Amino acid sequence: MTHEEAISYLGGHEDHVEEFITQEVFDLKTKLLKGTLVPQVLKKKAEKLSLLAEALVVLDFEDESLDQQAFDLTLIDASVGQILDFYRQYEKHSSQLKLQLMQAFHPRIVAQLLNLLAELENTKFRLLFNHFNQHEPDTSTKLSDYIDSGIIISELKSIDSSIDLTTNLDAVPSLKKEINKSIKYCKFVDEKNKR
Repeated sequence: MTHEEAISYLGGHEDHVEEFITQEVFDLKTKLLKGTLVPQVLKKKAEKLSLLAEALVVLDFEDESLDQQAFDLTLIDASVGQILDFYRQYEKHSSQLKLQLMQAFHPRIVAQLLNLLAELENTKFRLLFNHFNQHEPDTSTKLSDYIDSGIIISELKSIDSSIDLTTNLDAVPSLKKEINKSIKYCKFVDEKNKR
């Protein structure tokens, strides 16, 4: 990227680069956190922010980077207790990443956090898909549907822990909807990767 391309990419005014970046990052984070977190969308937004970060480097602004982070998200079986633990782990990691995201303003750090959120969402979908892929997804569930994991946790707490959820998903309607979404997402991604 040349100096001129960097200035053009950053709004065209070298004197207002920091204001432009702050507004771009703020607007992007606001839109993303108001909507459903879909891994593909998060990755595309992260790519856009990486270009902003590259433009900043070309213009000799300080580059920043996030320390490597990892999360442990596991789902051993489809028991109520295991799924409850799984969602508690997910909520913990998701909340930490969203808090870091709200506090970050450098495009590279925001891009890295968006990629981590995408990875977390993808892992959640894959683990649910692996345990419940024998279910035929409900066609009314959309990938853009927002499903509150807090409601899933509340529903799981309110049912008998001996219930086998692989055969009785109707006991937890929000989880059933999340599983439908996971199955649709994973099948979509798998089909796209075959092409």
